[in-house]
Amino acid sequence: MDKRVSVQGLGIFLPPTKITSSELEKKIRRKSFFLAPLKSGLIQRLTGVEERRILDSHLDASYLAAEAGKRALEDSGLTIKDIDCLIFAAASSDIAEPATANLVQIALGATCPVFDIKNACNSFVNGIEVAEALLLSGKYKKILITNGEVPSRVVRTSVRGVAQLKKAFAGYTLGDAGSAMVLGLSSDASGIRLSRFASYGEHWHLSAVLGGGVRYPRDASKGYFEGKTSGLKQVFIDIGPQQIHDVLKEVGWSIEDVDCVIPHQVSMRSFERLAEHAQIPLEKMSIVLPQLGNMVSASIPVALHSAREAGRIKKGSKVLLIGLASGVSMSTTALVW
Repeated sequence: MDKRVSVQGLGIFLPPTKITSSELEKKIRRKSFFLAPLKSGLIQRLTGVEERRILDSHLDASYLAAEAGKRALEDSGLTIKDIDCLIFAAASSDIAEPATANLVQIALGATCPVFDIKNACNSFVNGIEVAEALLLSGKYKKILITNGEVPSRVVRTSVRGVAQLKKAFAGYTLGDAGSAMVLGLSSDASGIRLSRFASYGEHWHLSAVLGGGVRYPRDASKGYFEGKTSGLKQVFIDIGPQQIHDVLKEVGWSIEDVDCVIPHQVSMRSFERLAEHAQIPLEKMSIVLPQLGNMVSASIPVALHSAREAGRIKKGSKVLLIGLASGVSMSTTALVW
């Protein structure tokens, strides 16, 4: 049997504080200079998000990652001493330098090599891709991927005019979360069968936080998430279904064979369009968006964890992970649990 990499532990951590879409709308109206377009109930009606989690202001992304990491280690039956490599894979970071993985390392008491991976909402699945390659090469035996997303801190709640409201609106789906996964070589039929990634950089401007890098190093107005969701969804519809079906064909599965589909959590409408264009039954998808919002790259592992806890994923289940990220990048991963 070919060597494969399997998920050997999974953990998540959700901040206890919740904010409903109604409460968020009231906050925006209270802080903004132009209130008319944001009618009561608009966020939930357009996105399907009822509420999301918000991390306390004195805590950081590394805290979420470490808490989720502890739970993934417990789930795997391992300790931090068993981990050969620790990856922090998220769009969020505590600081610009050094890698946030170093702060997670301290929190968990790890002594192994650590590094960050960053690719917007595909950060975590890219972490899986890198970890798989390192494990198959024989360089490491056990890898812990950790993740902490705190997008609530880049959401613009004070808007001036309709144009700024439209750019900021995609951010009103965002919620905070941490997730983690232990990966190692499989001893049975479980494991990753195939993953495919594609990037289309010409669309990078459709979704971005422009601040935080060297282009706008001191401009506080660039530190907010802005997105053109209609354009992003159209790119996904144009490129996504073909990649999904190419992966299914290569691994020899039909969509009927798949037990659970774990899509990135964007909006209820995006799930409906994916179901329509990729011919994936909506009931096969694990959807946590209404209660947790778009958790950036934590969305897929949190939805995966939810499906497992609900009994939708069991030993031997065939699972598809479908990622979409600003950039734009697209990913499809087929695995057996």
